[in-house]
Amino acid sequence: MWADKYVGIPFKDRGRDADGCDCWGLLRLIMREGKGVDLPSFSTVSATDHQAAAVEIANACMSGPWGDVPAGQARAFDVVLMRGGGRSPCHVGLLVDAKRMIHVEKQGTSVVVPLTDVSVRNRIVSVWRHEAKA
Repeated sequence: MWADKYVGIPFKDRGRDADGCDCWGLLRLIMREGKGVDLPSFSTVSATDHQAAAVEIANACMSGPWGDVPAGQARAFDVVLMRGGGRSPCHVGLLVDAKRMIHVEKQGTSVVVPLTDVSVRNRIVSVWRHEAKA
């Protein structure tokens, strides 16, 4: 499975490579290596600053080259937008297939989980697709 090479990457705030990533860094790394899409870095925003992260992620996913994916049409490399500790979307994962995603959270390593997993199922807000892979 293509996602196997990204499993186990440790969380690193503002990390943008295989030595350590935050959630956006992991998304950015996979999209660049897997699809040739170079996303903005946002490396000046700490993943622990949920408010700032929410603003940057919302701006990135809800404008420009992104489109909302209708229910039932999600596929690999679509972005899963999720709530963090509060109600605002400030966390992202990337679909491995229509039923699983890869993501990384603070004090952990990147993992593949089913969308129905208790750790994510009630946090999912929407799914987005980059126009370069539409």
